[in-house]
Amino acid sequence: MKKKIIVLVIVLLFLSCSCSKQTEDIEGNGNEQIDLESVEDGKENNQDNEVIIFDEDGQYLELYLEEKPWMYIANIKDIPELSEANEGGADYDHENGVISFSITKATGTMTGAVDGPWVFAEVDIIKKQVLKKKFGPAPEFDNPKYKEFSGEILEISDTRLTEIANYFYRIFNDKSFECIK
Repeated sequence: MKKKIIVLVIVLLFLSCSCSKQTEDIEGNGNEQIDLESVEDGKENNQDNEVIIFDEDGQYLELYLEEKPWMYIANIKDIPELSEANEGGADYDHENGVISFSITKATGTMTGAVDGPWVFAEVDIIKKQVLKKKFGPAPEFDNPKYKEFSGEILEISDTRLTEIANYFYRIFNDKSFECIK
């Protein structure tokens, strides 16, 4: 009986050591210090990456200033083709001068997430030229509340796609949301 208890204790110790190592890998060692001076005015320093958050008047943006900057957006009101209910993202390849963005216009939901027609575009900011574009339809909604939007496809000209890319470009370069306010 003593041998079984000893073996059980050894197994439990082994498991607890391996579990705490996995938890440490995921959560850190718990001794991290938060630099309160780096968290101000909606800016937050996460190691080498700066995150700037804009949350005002129902509009929400997270700007990640990494080697290849990108942003998450929701409910941006400055792009009327996408209504005031939208969700998506953009990134900036500064080496090639290309802004890529993908945004869904919220017309309803099938799963609780944002569903609707979407647009994807890659735009050369220097040449003011659309390199790629794709438009996808809204799903076929069963809910009568959203039925009228079933299959809707966005129609956005190359000129307007370039303007939208320039809008994101200003945010990436200014590292601020002055063009939104």
